[in-house]
Amino acid sequence: EAKEKFRALFADFAGEDKSVPARIELLGKMQDMVLQDAMLPIGISREDIVKGVRAVKFNIGCTKMSVKQGECKQLEKAYMK
Repeated sequence: EAKEKFRALFADFAGEDKSVPARIELLGKMQDMVLQDAMLPIGISREDIVKGVRAVKFNIGCTKMSVKQGECKQLEKAYMK
């Protein structure tokens, strides 16, 4: 059940119609879920998360120098927590 809930949150996070503040909020919800269980849901690896977030950042144009500017910077800080 936790796996499905986490996947649903991540799918929402990866949706193309989401604004950066909404993505940051979803990252916070996923982080709370992981902290509550003290681990990622079984069947989801850290590498899966890293690849997914990297793809989302690329799709919204947060690459190279733009990571340090504006909303990309906020997303990067939220992700690094």
